[in-house]
Amino acid sequence: MAKYTTLYDHIYPKIKTSLSDKRNVLELKKIFNSLINSNSDALAATIPSKSIYTNMDMENKIFKFIGVSKDDIKEAIKASPDIPKESDKWRVIKNPVYMATMFLVIYFNNMKNDEMRNQSMFICSLYMYRNVRSKYFKRTSQATISIMEYTLNRLSYKNDLKKYGSILKMIAKKSEVFINNWFVVRKKETVNCVVVNDTVFKLINDNHRRYSTAFNSFYSEFKKDHLEGNFYNVDQDIDTDEKFIASDNVSFEVEKTAQKIANKLSLSGYPDAKLLRQACAIESGCSINNLRTILSYVYDKGLEDFEECVRLIIQTYLFDYKKDMKDIVTPDFIIEMKKFYKKQTSFNDNLTKLKDIIDGFIVKSGLTKKITRIPTLNDCKKATLVYMLLFIQRNI
Repeated sequence: MAKYTTLYDHIYPKIKTSLSDKRNVLELKKIFNSLINSNSDALAATIPSKSIYTNMDMENKIFKFIGVSKDDIKEAIKASPDIPKESDKWRVIKNPVYMATMFLVIYFNNMKNDEMRNQSMFICSLYMYRNVRSKYFKRTSQATISIMEYTLNRLSYKNDLKKYGSILKMIAKKSEVFINNWFVVRKKETVNCVVVNDTVFKLINDNHRRYSTAFNSFYSEFKKDHLEGNFYNVDQDIDTDEKFIASDNVSFEVEKTAQKIANKLSLSGYPDAKLLRQACAIESGCSINNLRTILSYVYDKGLEDFEECVRLIIQTYLFDYKKDMKDIVTPDFIIEMKKFYKKQTSFNDNLTKLKDIIDGFIVKSGLTKKITRIPTLNDCKKATLVYMLLFIQRNI
């Protein structure tokens, strides 16, 4: 069988020429970040309840800065002898965004720019996720979301959506596995070589299949629950074979909320200036610079510990203080959790864990190398807590 290189020949050189200008790479990075940030709620969700939002303006900017137009890609596809001209079976391959972003992955990998390679891979996957999701869930009413939550809760951790805990983590992990498979294990086919059409087909189809499989698996179980009338009911307090007891529901809600808030922290990328000022106004013994030092570590390397802090805080507030989720947005939440943090650690296991994690943030951020005065460090610990409480309120 002939090995055609039509797609590579038409597309890759244009991308290489355009992105040799570092300004175009920076602009592309801004667009990717904007696309991800504008979908932070959907990506932070534990279920596919929200649509991924993209628009033509963003797409046009992507094509502008990579130096390849949609028409260029259509021409490359048309010129490829091994792509049938009239076949719905090839519609995934013929998608210009899939094709462009996959070639970006190839290009940035060759340039050893891992950050942009990974971002390009994520954007390619994000578009695929969006389109596959819309096939199964065109609209999501509250009733649909309740069934989704029921389905997710009863599934085993073999299911991708349950295993990874959020849409963001699922896409990130699948992208990581894909890159390892195609650009490490099978690098002879993709790295520093002319990539043949057949390999391009496999790259696009393989990545698309990962999301089709994940959704097909989830949807088949969702459909069963839909037909049987099963749904997640947060107000249920009767222990039956078909429904969750209230405490199980609240625990599930705590877990889901902690994951959502941690994902939003990850997506935001760096400490929020307004929240820094507010936290230091409440705990005036900690300077904004010191708090920024602590939280820069949290945003960069402390995401899992941050998620555990959120889980401990919300769990304590709901169970120990007998509050509801809706109370978290009230001033009472800040007041009560500040009082809780001041208690002796022997008072509560959750408090011991929370203080240990925050102590770890202070040490790992390097602040203790600059500051040794204990009262100042204690003020910084309290300011770190307040920042987390404010972040929770904003993103609940």
